[in-house]
Amino acid sequence: SFARENLLAQQTSLDLANGTIARREVKIPGRWQTSHWPYNAAGIGSDGTLCVLQSIQNLSPSAFLWACRSSPDGTWDFHKTPLEYRHCYAYVLPEGRRLTLVATRDVLWSTLGAARPPGAAEYVYNQIRAYSTTDRGTAALAPTLVREEVPTARYPEAVARGQIDAYLDTEGRQHVIYSVAGQSTAGVRQTRHALLINGQVTADVALPQEGYWRITQDSTGRFWALFGNGRRFAVYPALSADGLHLGPPTVLDLGAEQVRYSGMAIAAPRAGVPLGDNVDGAFPSGPVGERWVYFRLRLR
Repeated sequence: SFARENLLAQQTSLDLANGTIARREVKIPGRWQTSHWPYNAAGIGSDGTLCVLQSIQNLSPSAFLWACRSSPDGTWDFHKTPLEYRHCYAYVLPEGRRLTLVATRDVLWSTLGAARPPGAAEYVYNQIRAYSTTDRGTAALAPTLVREEVPTARYPEAVARGQIDAYLDTEGRQHVIYSVAGQSTAGVRQTRHALLINGQVTADVALPQEGYWRITQDSTGRFWALFGNGRRFAVYPALSADGLHLGPPTVLDLGAEQVRYSGMAIAAPRAGVPLGDNVDGAFPSGPVGERWVYFRLRLR
């Protein structure tokens, strides 16, 4: 193993002042590991609580290593959450003492005792879980199965990947946008939107198109869904208060640009940006995603 214990993670900040960029680095205490693929993630709450996460390298058993810094005193609390299998591509959604993580199981086919289907990737991504606690200092993260696609003889290459988007809305509900294909979809790739309330999946609907999505709210709390894939870029208004049901889209002309892997990034609450009626974002474009394109949308 390349891992070594008792190393410190690091928070790097870039501050712009008087036309110059000042770089600040702060060590984050905890029993972190070094790894070629740490699958780091971070998120910030509306109160300024900052949480960072690392998925350790072991496939099974595995663990999340994570720490949170509360805004009032600036101290970090470090935690280790044991996992049966490694989960990666996490979204970190803190809100005060509450914390929710959404991640996809990422292991070898042999780790699950399954044969690798011909032509399939070396790793299998067929389970999405949410992990949540109402008080990160006193209660452990409790897992919730969001989606699992079980391989079958007819559809052996099952996929359920949750790294498209995750969002904590103004009512405290968790939204997970994910990709799925297998027995349940007759092998057709779908993008779906699951809603979790109090740690339970209460709804799961198919989105109009398969591809890269982002979800957000405007200053009134209305939901909007942004879709980008190739030359198509569309903005869908939500017709329901929970954001699950979408109205007709506004399709935008990208000209010569295309939305490439891994889709658009937007300024969202989990990045410390308050909700508003404008959304700033960027996406990779060019023949191989070598160019980044900035955009601003006015939602209302």
